[in-house]
Amino acid sequence: MSNATENNEAGASLSTTDSSDGRQIAGKQGRGRVYPRTSGWDCPSREIDEQLALTGELVERVVDQVNDLPPEGLSFRPAGAYFSIAKLVLHLAESERRQLSRVARALSAVTAIESNEALEPRVNEALTHSHMLSDEAVPDEFLDGAFLGEVMRSVFHTVTVPVCQAISAPDSPLGEQSSFATPREALTHMQWHWTYHSGQIGLLRLQWGDDYVWTMKRSLE
Repeated sequence: MSNATENNEAGASLSTTDSSDGRQIAGKQGRGRVYPRTSGWDCPSREIDEQLALTGELVERVVDQVNDLPPEGLSFRPAGAYFSIAKLVLHLAESERRQLSRVARALSAVTAIESNEALEPRVNEALTHSHMLSDEAVPDEFLDGAFLGEVMRSVFHTVTVPVCQAISAPDSPLGEQSSFATPREALTHMQWHWTYHSGQIGLLRLQWGDDYVWTMKRSLE
């Protein structure tokens, strides 16, 4: 497969991919991937700070994968699939909110997070449509790539960041209030979760007919 890139009127890079059968698939030149060593949020634990930095990068990658897609791309479900890109995005955000809220509750930290008080009402409403095994389609009002990007960032900044800032020891026992034994385990799972579903999002985008080209940006931080 070969790629060619050009700039659109807004200055964002577009690409076309030559498929094995000779078809040209339009696509987006993605943001440069980076691997920051610090989050900039001054977490008391250096390891948690590094985990937060990586989690934030993974969130931004998915934001970039979806923020330019129209409603028909966000709602597309190929034959045999029970989820769309929009459903995957909401699932990722709600899972992070739920799991990190449990960490906060187990550590008796950041109590406002438990009742979603930190999130905007529209974000909370969108997150109620995140159930992966439900045939319910994501409502049209939430099929907006920019808004879905806001949902992911909102959960990260209003839930994940303050929880991580409250963790002083990565291996503090969480007890029965969390699905994970320690904050380290919870954050490591979140990183796997974002990576796993990001691949599915990329495949759904390609199956819909619009590619996403990954690029690298060297981090000197």
